[in-house]
Amino acid sequence: MIKRRRLPVIAVIIVLAAAAAAAQPNTERPGSGMRLGLRVDYFSQAVSWEDTGGESTSDLNSALAAAVLQFRFGRDSEASFFVGYGASDINGLTFRALPFSVDYQAGAGGGLALGTEFDFALAAGRRARVGLQGDVTAFLGSSRKWDIPGLAVAGSLEGKPTWVRARVGPVLAFGSETQIRPYLFPFFHYVWGNFEMSEAIESLSGKEKKDLRGKSLFGVAGGLDIPLSPGVKLRAEAGVYPRSGGAGYSATLATMFSF
Repeated sequence: MIKRRRLPVIAVIIVLAAAAAAAQPNTERPGSGMRLGLRVDYFSQAVSWEDTGGESTSDLNSALAAAVLQFRFGRDSEASFFVGYGASDINGLTFRALPFSVDYQAGAGGGLALGTEFDFALAAGRRARVGLQGDVTAFLGSSRKWDIPGLAVAGSLEGKPTWVRARVGPVLAFGSETQIRPYLFPFFHYVWGNFEMSEAIESLSGKEKKDLRGKSLFGVAGGLDIPLSPGVKLRAEAGVYPRSGGAGYSATLATMFSF
């Protein structure tokens, strides 16, 4: 188990060393500025939660669309903030501490999505660039209410999901910022959150919270930064999150406008 955990660290060190050796001094003048943009994200990730018989697993499927404000500083470094709307689906959760047990199968619910992203250049040249990249995305789900069918009296349920997703790792890009630039991003990855469910049936009531933890701790993403014009850039990225018995995946598409 200890040897397996060392492998991603060794791989990261090799990538950093190779990229730093390939990078040549960059004569571009450092600058700063701002960009506005739009992004859409989708990811599917297995999460674990505690049940009466032990640990159980469900799929967390989420999509979001957001407006982005990006700050550029120094040479080839940037930080972004985004806010928008998301939808999240965590079917398969079982709530047994309520007056009547609930197997959640109600599909996706909407809510507020917000986050931040950074990409700091460590070494940059005409042929290669190595940096440190990371992002944090939070989903604050809106409360959803349902009537409980099949009862002789009135009953209702109310559920609310919340989760946070974080990634950080080295990023290796090839080519200059003015060209189509492919990049590779191996990262440490973590998802945590909860789903709170409350139930009311006449005088009976109860509340239960399920803590969620991501099953994948490491992943790798590849993408393209595509300059469409001097003031417009498109980014497309796809990622995979391997785990025991399967894998999760993600996709991002973003367009940024300089001013």
